[in-house]
Amino acid sequence: MRPPNRKELKATLFLRMPIDEASVKARSGPPSDDDTEDARTIDAWAGEWPIVTVFGEPVPSPGYKP
Repeated sequence: MRPPNRKELKATLFLRMPIDEASVKARSGPPSDDDTEDARTIDAWAGEWPIVTVFGEPVPSPGYKP
């Protein structure tokens, strides 16, 4: 990897900020509230949306040496 040039650095913004508090809801499997009144009466979708990260085959840039 080559270092950035002056133009690239000028177009890049760096931001730093303290994080005092954070939260996340993470779980595996389906929702556990299927037997509630909301699940029976509210017209809404509930479920899980799996996130999968996979590396594929590298694709070389046609303008550079292989």
